[in-house]
Amino acid sequence: MAIIEAIETVYLEADAASVTFDSLGAYEHLRIHISGQSNYDNSTAAYPLIEFNGDTSSTCWTYRVEGYGTTVGNNAASRTPGGYCGRTANAYRQSDTFGGTLVTILDYRSALKNPTIQTVSTTTGNSTTSQINMMQMDEGGAITEIKILIAAGGGGTAWRRGTTMSLYGIKSS
Repeated sequence: MAIIEAIETVYLEADAASVTFDSLGAYEHLRIHISGQSNYDNSTAAYPLIEFNGDTSSTCWTYRVEGYGTTVGNNAASRTPGGYCGRTANAYRQSDTFGGTLVTILDYRSALKNPTIQTVSTTTGNSTTSQINMMQMDEGGAITEIKILIAAGGGGTAWRRGTTMSLYGIKSS
């Protein structure tokens, strides 16, 4: 039986460019729950990005399956820095709606494996969008820091006030 323990929760009292978790503990896996919104005031989608160990040059392969209204799509692409880990609501779409993302990071302390990350996200706007992502970093090594940013189509942006991120550790009983 798995044991899930709360490590840290961040509630944004003001807009912020990123949220960083650097006290990860000694667990087998990590999980991050995000209820967030981008302050990007444009019709272009905003996406959470995940970056590890302060490395802005590492490449992450992302495999994505996405449903948007009645449209289904997928893609595989290399992203730098880090990788897309879902979709979030933005101020243009619906100012009172926050998107939900669940990030699972497997075997994050292993120095012998390339980190593997699974994410599930959903948001509403003009229509509901859901994504399932699998990511794998090109470099191996233990993860000691996780930074979650926002990427929007061609423009910098920030997490909006009221965004909440919670980090959990998972271990076997």
